[in-house]
Amino acid sequence: MPTLRSLALTAFTATMLLAAPGAADMPAIAFDDALHQLPDGGTRLFAHLPGAAGTALLVQTRDRKAALDQGLFPITDTLAVGHRHREIWRPLSNADGIFRTLLAPSRYPLMDRAGETIDLHRAQNDSGLSGEGSIIGVVDTGGDPTHPALRDEDGRSRIAWYLIFGREALGLHPEIEIEYGCTGEDPCAVLSRADIDEALLGNPFGFLPDDPVGHATHITSLAAGRDDEYPGVAPNADLILVSAADPTGGVSDARILLGAKFVFDRATEMGRPAVVNVSLGSSFGAHDGTAFVERGLAALGSGEGRAVVLASGNAGQLLRDVSRDYPEPFGIHTEVAVLAASQVRVPVLSPPSTSQTLSGSVFVWISTRPGDDISLGFSNGKGAQTALVGRGDSGAITSAELDDSDNFDVILLNGVNEGLDADIEPGSMVVAVIGSWENGRTFELILEGHGNARLWVMGTGGFAPHENPSGPLFPRAVSSGTVAVPGSHPDLITVGATINRNDWRDFSGELVGYDGPSTGRAPFSAAGPNQTGAMKPELAAPGGGVIGAMARSADPRTSVLEVSQFASYGTCPDAVECFVIDDEHGIASGTSMAAPIVAGTIALLMQRDPSLTMEQAKHYLMAGTEPVGEAGASSMVGTGQLDIIGALLAQERDRANSPETPSASHCRVVWASDFVYPGTGPALRGYLITRNAENESVEPEEGELSFQVEGPGRVTFENLVPGLIELQVTAEDGSAAQELTVVSKLLGETIARDTFVIERDPSLAEHGYELTGGTCRTGSVSGRVTGPSLFFVLLTAALLRGRRRAQRRR
Repeated sequence: MPTLRSLALTAFTATMLLAAPGAADMPAIAFDDALHQLPDGGTRLFAHLPGAAGTALLVQTRDRKAALDQGLFPITDTLAVGHRHREIWRPLSNADGIFRTLLAPSRYPLMDRAGETIDLHRAQNDSGLSGEGSIIGVVDTGGDPTHPALRDEDGRSRIAWYLIFGREALGLHPEIEIEYGCTGEDPCAVLSRADIDEALLGNPFGFLPDDPVGHATHITSLAAGRDDEYPGVAPNADLILVSAADPTGGVSDARILLGAKFVFDRATEMGRPAVVNVSLGSSFGAHDGTAFVERGLAALGSGEGRAVVLASGNAGQLLRDVSRDYPEPFGIHTEVAVLAASQVRVPVLSPPSTSQTLSGSVFVWISTRPGDDISLGFSNGKGAQTALVGRGDSGAITSAELDDSDNFDVILLNGVNEGLDADIEPGSMVVAVIGSWENGRTFELILEGHGNARLWVMGTGGFAPHENPSGPLFPRAVSSGTVAVPGSHPDLITVGATINRNDWRDFSGELVGYDGPSTGRAPFSAAGPNQTGAMKPELAAPGGGVIGAMARSADPRTSVLEVSQFASYGTCPDAVECFVIDDEHGIASGTSMAAPIVAGTIALLMQRDPSLTMEQAKHYLMAGTEPVGEAGASSMVGTGQLDIIGALLAQERDRANSPETPSASHCRVVWASDFVYPGTGPALRGYLITRNAENESVEPEEGELSFQVEGPGRVTFENLVPGLIELQVTAEDGSAAQELTVVSKLLGETIARDTFVIERDPSLAEHGYELTGGTCRTGSVSGRVTGPSLFFVLLTAALLRGRRRAQRRR
């Protein structure tokens, strides 16, 4: 009997932890102006932007005609995308009917036992549903059409359409190619099912679509793979794939939106309902649903027979033993209160790694609330700091100007708006550090004034993606609020991850494992709520250790490319590629893997009801979930783990429209957070799951449920679908540091009694003290810029460096 070969927990965790970087949108003209105001005119930054002269643009227009008149490609009535050289940005921005011209960086790729966890086999057998008649679209890194899981029993392709960016148009479908700009500056090829079948037989186009990363093939098989041993959720659904990644593994927002539109347009043409899976994202931004890509996806997914599913991200882990100099835990998100006449210093740690000098970038996004007034500064951690930058202002400074021996630039943006971009609100701040510095350094952010600051940090470049921790961190971090963009939009369906396994047999037959839980929430799974208080993710699905299809060119044992998500990079015992299960399957971890399992479930719901809306699908999924781990008032995985039968039952009950008295012992309440903001802060949201004695979703009779608040606040509720009731709790202004209790009752019997701290931010609620420091100010800020966009080109430049390996671990 093979012995268990131990895989270091830190190594396997690193596979699961890494979050995909990104940022909010930026005005193109302000971006261009800002670059020219740096000491070198932006030359250093543009050097890190391959193909920057021709850039994907996001454009808000008066209407579709205005977009078409400018050679753009409409996504909705007022949102369009295009690809333009830098010298065309200004004329385009000033054209008639063009309101905003924006840039955004790339997003990156964040069934064996999983079938048992979600009750897949019983659901398929009992319901007879297999996704037939539904479309599952995947916008990702491609897809291997030769893999058996993506072909039918006769060997023909199940891919109805395939859009491939980065390939010259083939002229096979000229009208479609023109519609999506395939003959323009961002070329693409369009293949139909018949074309793919022909290519499988003889490869007449000179190439066969592929997926060397392996990400898209893997997640597509989880949603819809035809595989006896590792089946997908909807094995009879048709597929529409979009290969959207550039050579760095990144995917622009423009390609994400064009890809999603391509899926829905083709599905409409075929007369089919469609669900689009986007397992891509960013851990940087406002996290409130306002990003262009989020709004575009929400608009595309609205209406009957449409839904969009996203991964919540992999940045939810809180770490310990990172540094003895600062209080635990450490993570990528924290919130601090800045009291009047006080100064708060927030450390940003660069964890030590194997290299002496770190060449990379650190980026911090800071959000405040209406009425807050906070000035922003930066300290190099060695006694030098910038002057404070006030609201509506910005600045840039070099390390030389701080008398620092390392070589880096610092950018500070404090609510610079210019009226060009509603996504860069006056209450938002950005800090960017790019260059090289001694590994293990700690910088400091300086906040002064009054208000509440919510901060997110990310790093790119020299941060080692295979080490743990793998990027810059804050002390006194919180897991809440780490859900990725574009998954923070309240209308979209966002999915967190649970652990599916902690051991497996690799291709050599050896048992491999790590010391850790085999069930429950995956520690890397990013959590909500979003910054408007919406519960994110709405639910979870297996994502920690999931086996699925492995593309032929993603096999690390034979591939000469260094991009496969199944490559271990020395983390496997005995130098074996232990993430390879056999010649056709590999194992991977991340919320990327959880999202398509939910997308496949929606395909089953759509098979039953082709007019299903995204909102209905979300509510059925939430109503049907089962608890994850120990019961508690707050949830980091939405209402619980996906149960396919539960979702189908909730849909049946809604169609039957027959109220029934629940059983108090089978009801439960889950909350988006474990504290309440006072006054005008976002309401605390929760959900009551109502079930009968057979644990089936039911809708209570009018008057059977009651809710009350003990303390300075109030509660309201709304019945969404049978089995799901939304609660919203608000606390009175001036009630910070107090508590309130929500009592939920059924026919007078208490279902739950949940007590919450009322606080200005979760750091105070959890830790009870603030990040305070000295008030000394030295140095000056030079090289002023006029807009918020400088940060974002820095981010984009950084993303294009060192990403080939980082993206493998999503």
